[in-house]
Formats: sequence, C-alpha cells, structure tokens
Amino acid sequence: MKKINLIFGGNKGIGYEILKIFKNKNIITVSRSASKKKNHIQCDLLNQNDFKSKINKLKKTKIQNIIFVQRYRGLDEIEEYKLMILSPLIILKALANNIVKNGSVVFIGSTCTSKLSNDQNANYHAIRHGIIGLVKFFAYRLGKKNKITVNLVSTSKILKKENLFFFKKTKYGKKIKNNHEKSLPMKRMLSSKDVANMVSFLVHQNSKNITGQDIFIDGGEHLI
Repeated sequence: MKKINLIFGGNKGIGYEILKIFKNKNIITVSRSASKKKNHIQCDLLNQNDFKSKINKLKKTKIQNIIFVQRYRGLDEIEEYKLMILSPLIILKALANNIVKNGSVVFIGSTCTSKLSNDQNANYHAIRHGIIGLVKFFAYRLGKKNKITVNLVSTSKILKKENLFFFKKTKYGKKIKNNHEKSLPMKRMLSSKDVANMVSFLVHQNSKNITGQDIFIDGGEHLI
C-alpha cells in the first residue's frame, strides 16, 4: 500500500515551499482552498463535522508524515484555539494508527514562545505555547508506540512570495526589513525555504532520534 504525506494548510507561503520537498511523492493537502487537484481535500478545520468526516476517509491509508502549516487569520479567539490546538489534537488521535513506523509529525509555530511579540495579542502567545504541549504529549505517546517523531519548528518574521512586494518594494516595508536584519546575528531575514529545509530534515531518517523539540529558525533573533 502506498504511503502518503499529509499536509494541513499547505498551499501558500511556508506550505508552498514544504510541498516542493515532497515533489513526485504521494501528497495530500488539506485546506479550505477550492483546488481541483486530485491530491487535495477541501476541508474547513473550524467545522468539526466537515473535517471529521473527511479524515475518516483516510482511516485505511498509510501515512508517512503529517505536517501542520495551518494559520488562523481571523479575530475570534475561540476559533483560533479550535484551528491551532483542537483540530490537530482530534486529527492525531484519529490517525495515530495510520502513521507508519518511523514516520514524522511536524508543527509550524512561532518564536513568541521565547519572547514577547509586540504585534501579536495574548491569545496568539498562549496558543503557541499550547502547541508545545501538544508536541511533547504526542512525541511521548507516538514515540513509545511506533517510533514516530513529533517536533515543532518555530519561526520569526518570514520573507515569502505573498509579502515580497511589501518588504522589497515599499518604503515602509523596506525599512522594517532593513531594521530587522540589522538586529539579527545572521543579518538576513528568514525565508519560507529556510523553514521548509528544516521540515525536510525532520522527516528524514537521519533525524529519527530527534523528537519532542521546539526548534527555532530565526537567524538568531532569540539571542537578542
């Protein structure tokens, strides 16, 4: 039976770069996007009835890796909790037995778990800390059961296709980018590809003794 790579929210930004990692491999993306690609499941993770019914259709599928890249864009604090914490919890409980031995689960999070982010509210910070709890819980449970690794990749400000114009062409955006890069030890703003490269490492067999970790990809910002 073919093994699939399941990516939640993987269509733009970091998700787009992560998709490139699995090029020519069996991928299924899950998001609200109305893509007509055969390897895409249109699903609203805020609607439990919707996503539970669609996840149940994967119950007979062998899964190599699960990547959580979804990001909440609204203002409702309860919805953000449901999307970022509750939905992954339900999904992993439902599909735990489908993940093959030595498979991987990777979450994408935020470095605001180590320092306050002035442009994010209290709910955002609390939920990102909650993701760490999920990672540690499932790293222990799934590791003992089937040698499955579970890790978190935490990022700072990211340069991606969707914001290139703002950061490189607008006066205000260039100012933010330049000031941010000057403050970093590595003197370079993080890119989506940087994050995808870490995900690529974490799903590779060479990383199979790394689990339950919150790995920072931030150009050294956490050192400041």
